[in-house]
Amino acid sequence: MRRLYAIPLGTVEVDVSKFMAWEPERGERYSGPVAAFLIQTDDGKNVLVDTGLSPDHIEDPECRIRRPDVVVTMTPEDDIRHQLGLIGVKPQDIDIVVMTHFDFDHAGGNRFFPDAAFVVQREQYEYAKATPERCFALDWDLPGLRYTLLDGDQELLPGIELLVTPGHAPGHQSVVVRGLPNTGTVILSSDAAHSHIEFEEERRDPNQDAETVEKMLASIRRLKRIRDAEGATLLLDHDADHWSTGYRLLPEYYD
Repeated sequence: MRRLYAIPLGTVEVDVSKFMAWEPERGERYSGPVAAFLIQTDDGKNVLVDTGLSPDHIEDPECRIRRPDVVVTMTPEDDIRHQLGLIGVKPQDIDIVVMTHFDFDHAGGNRFFPDAAFVVQREQYEYAKATPERCFALDWDLPGLRYTLLDGDQELLPGIELLVTPGHAPGHQSVVVRGLPNTGTVILSSDAAHSHIEFEEERRDPNQDAETVEKMLASIRRLKRIRDAEGATLLLDHDADHWSTGYRLLPEYYD
């Protein structure tokens, strides 16, 4: 593995009581980053993990979800195409897009990668088809996009492992990247946990049923075991506390 980039793609502010009730100390509102990740392999493959927000949000922040539950902040610089361009990568250079899940802040740029092979868990694909009120079809269910459906954990490429980590959504998957010469193993947990507090303290979501909570906790514990066994670096998509201070953001990278 050659490099891994963490890509900043705007912010989403949410009502804590509805979307992060397990961290009431945050107050009424929580503003978290939106992220995608680019993995560059030794043999020149470009693997993108998620695609961030749709640029429709630049002109209309309420184009997917209305205020005040969710408030999106996105500028032209937060477009996935602009961010990739900062390191000389064009949309047609992306070989594979791994979809962790189809929420609007993870699939909003899918339309820009028609040449890529998209990889998603079958359970998430079928869930998204059945819940267009959550997984907006205009972001991901588009002519010309090719989805390969997986049934469980899979080695995508040497050094890139996809792990099913349900709870946040059915068929949600995380990505484990191994073999970075200086960094070692990196875990891209996506929304298996929103913050390091939730991850480390295994906070329970009081708005969820017991079965979903147990799935969420099992996913967190699974990723913890890998982190602890391999001394891995954990990168969360929406952690406002660490994103701008502890993570290396594009154009910096993990190698």
